[in-house]
Amino acid sequence: MPAKMQERGTTIDSCSLEIWEQKLKILLYAWEKVYTYGDAESMCTDGIVLNRYRQEILHAKSHLENLGSKLSYTVPKKMPEKYMAQAETIRTQAQKSAEDYFSSDDYRYLMAKFSYLNKKQRSETGVTEVYGKVQSLLNAVAEDDLVVMRELGTPGMLWEQIQESAKRVRSIPFKITKTPEKEVIKKEDDYQVQGQLSIYDLEAS
Repeated sequence: MPAKMQERGTTIDSCSLEIWEQKLKILLYAWEKVYTYGDAESMCTDGIVLNRYRQEILHAKSHLENLGSKLSYTVPKKMPEKYMAQAETIRTQAQKSAEDYFSSDDYRYLMAKFSYLNKKQRSETGVTEVYGKVQSLLNAVAEDDLVVMRELGTPGMLWEQIQESAKRVRSIPFKITKTPEKEVIKKEDDYQVQGQLSIYDLEAS
């Protein structure tokens, strides 16, 4: 091989080596970040995300070995798919948020008026979306679904939406009708929608 071509080949290999080493460092950093703090943008467990990074790391490792890299590093171990970073913090925050939303005056008001709204009104006021998110959070707490708890359990993230929905519902002129006493089954302060988990279900979970 001519000297110039050999020199050119060495330069290309050196450039490739540098690129793959840099790529590996980025992947290792990303893995460590998800392992410690989790990936809040993902709708799957951190264990699944970490194992995807691990596969990319192994792929980069193969290229580096072929290029003769001397870089020192440790390939992360395979993680259980159910692994979630900061699991206890997620549980605590979600439990607190669920209790706060469920017991708030605005949310209880929305649930009290829910059955009086038609489909269009429920959509326009956002009450259907509010109910769906709070109910999903309640169910996630009861079922220990950490992915959904992380998505919806951030302290205060639903307050603005709940308050805005309650404001819109309060602007609707409801027609007041007297309910026959024999049809009054629930207590006056019972705002719970049928099939919805109660705050007592939360405390028992």
